Amino acid sequence: MRLKHIFVLLAVSLVLPVVAAACGGGETQTVVETVVVEKEVEKTVIETVEVEKEVIQEVEKVVTVEVPAEADAESTLARIQSEGVVRVGFANENPYAFAKPDGTLSGEAVEVARAVFAEMGID
Repeated sequence: MRLKHIFVLLAVSLVLPVVAAACGGGETQTVVETVVVEKEVEKTVIETVEVEKEVIQEVEKVVTVEVPAEADAESTLARIQSEGVVRVGFANENPYAFAKPDGTLSGEAVEVARAVFAEMGID
């Protein structure tokens, strides 16, 4: 029974397109229709305008003052050596400079500072 239904369905599906195509026969009709289309047009105008500009020129003035560098450096070095204390600020960033749990500073930047001050004769 099922095979019979499938066969009928297949036959109808093959015949139906042929019948539908045959119904469209006959003379071709030509329809002419006049359509009026209104069109909106935009016009772009480019105009060149001269504009005055005010130019402000910034000038950096460099003033040079001669200071005896050796006398100032020696006095600062002498003062630091006599005091025996140099205050240097470090951010608490591991591994550069950080405080240990006992409160002492450690890290690369601290070690470099200690080496530089030791070369200068400052403990």
